[in-house]
Amino acid sequence: MIKFQLFLDTSNEELFRKATSELGTIFYQITSKDANEALVVYFSGSRVAKLQTRISEEYLKHLKVVGFEALKLDVDEATGFVNVVTR
Repeated sequence: MIKFQLFLDTSNEELFRKATSELGTIFYQITSKDANEALVVYFSGSRVAKLQTRISEEYLKHLKVVGFEALKLDVDEATGFVNVVTR
């Protein structure tokens, strides 16, 4: 049997939100505080979703409640690793 996995790389906030659930973990890194720009990564056993764009104020508040802020956040598609450095 084939095991399906998802890797999503998008700048569409709505698509990212629909592709993620509470079963995984969300990490985020603010890349520009003035413009609410962020890199957001969702990780679960079979799913990685990456959002890099200007995010809404509402979603930023949501991230601060459910996610973990990272000092460094990187997704390496070639090796299948998500590298997260937090405080």
